[in-house]
Amino acid sequence: YFLFFQSPWTWVSAPVVIFCRYDFFPELLSFKFLGKKLILLSAASKKPSWFKSQSIELFSLIVAANNGEARYFKENFPNKKIHAFDFRVPRIFKRVEQSTATLARIVELKSYLKFLDERSPSSKLILGSSWESDLVIIKNSSSNAFWIQDILNNNIHLLIVPHNLGSESVSQLKNSLGLILPNVPVYEISKAHEFEAQILNTSPGIVILNMSGVLCELYTKFSWAYVGGGYERSIHSVLEPFLSGCQVICGPKVNRSTEFDFIKDFAPNEIELLKNAESFYNLMKEKFSKAALKSNERVDLRNKSLALMESIIKEIELC
Repeated sequence: YFLFFQSPWTWVSAPVVIFCRYDFFPELLSFKFLGKKLILLSAASKKPSWFKSQSIELFSLIVAANNGEARYFKENFPNKKIHAFDFRVPRIFKRVEQSTATLARIVELKSYLKFLDERSPSSKLILGSSWESDLVIIKNSSSNAFWIQDILNNNIHLLIVPHNLGSESVSQLKNSLGLILPNVPVYEISKAHEFEAQILNTSPGIVILNMSGVLCELYTKFSWAYVGGGYERSIHSVLEPFLSGCQVICGPKVNRSTEFDFIKDFAPNEIELLKNAESFYNLMKEKFSKAALKSNERVDLRNKSLALMESIIKEIELC
C-alpha cells in the first residue's frame, strides 16, 4: 500500500469479515490475527492448493456452494462449522417470480414474447450466454440439413442470447450463422432494432437478442435451454435456466461450475453434459419428447432455500 489510509487495517472496524470463495488475499486473511472472525461463503474445492488449505483453517464458519462441496470440507476440515447453500438460488427464484412484470416493461420484446407464448414447448430452444464457439452444436454437416428444414418449416424456433453483446461479436455471430445455415434468415432484437415477430410466421428464422439483463427472465418462456461457454473457459450459469423451469444442456467444460454440480446432485436427469457436439441435434429431439421436472419440486426447493438462507443469516449475525 502506498498510503497508510489505503490499508484495510485502518478502515475495517466490523468484528466479522465475510469472504466469497476466492477472496484469499493475505492482507484480508490477516484480520484473523487481529481478533476478527472470518466467514467463507460459496466455498468450493476447485483447484485445491496448500495455500488454500491453510486459508480455510482461518474461517469460523464455512458455507459451501453445494452438498458435494460441503462433503469435501467436512472430510478435510472436520472441526469446522459447515453448511451447504448457494445464495444465488433464492435470488434467481425472485427474478423468476418477477419475470412477467420485468419482461412486460421492455416494449421492444412485446411482439416477440407473444410469439413465444403461442408456441408449444417442444418447438422452441434458447441458447443462453452463447459464444461463436457454441455454434459447433449446429455446425455438424450431417445435421445441417435437418436444422435448416426444421427452422424454415417452423418446426423449431431458435433464440440465441450472446454472452458478448459487442457489435463486432454480434456481427461475427450473424456471419457464422449465415455460413452454417445458408438461406435461414437471422433477425436481431435490440433497443436500436425495431422487430415485429409476425414475420417469423411467414419467414421463419433465428432470432439473436442483443439485450442485457433479461436472460434469466426469458428462460421462463422455454422448457429446454442450451447454456454457452462449454467450449470456452467454462459454462455460464446453468442455475438460471434450471430454476426457471428448463431442462439444461451444456458443453464439456464444467469443472469450474459448482452450479452444474448442484443440479447434478438435485436433479441428475435435468441437466445433460454434451460430450459430443455432433450429437446435439439428436439429443435435442430426444429431450423435446420428454416432460420436464415437475414445477412443485422446484417450488419445494425454493421454500427450503429461503428457510435455510434465513437460518444461515441468523447464524452469521450471532458470530
